[in-house]
Amino acid sequence: MLFLVRGDSRENYLKSLVTTRFLYGTVPFLTSIGTFVAVGWLWSRPGDSAHLRLSIERAFVAGFAGVALFWIGLIVIADIRQGF
Repeated sequence: MLFLVRGDSRENYLKSLVTTRFLYGTVPFLTSIGTFVAVGWLWSRPGDSAHLRLSIERAFVAGFAGVALFWIGLIVIADIRQGF
């Protein structure tokens, strides 16, 4: 989404794409992926690569489940504050 929406009509799109949109969009995404891989790698016990792959998959599933539960919690809180 950050790559498609133009910020300021006076700014150059390609310049803003490299300087701000890449910094605020792609870098956090890549660091999040790296964090999940690092957690999966640290989660695995010494052994063969099958355990490493399974641990990385578990880290991604746990991360996505955490995000989903966070959003469900926000929806419930918003409904409670509005009085259903």
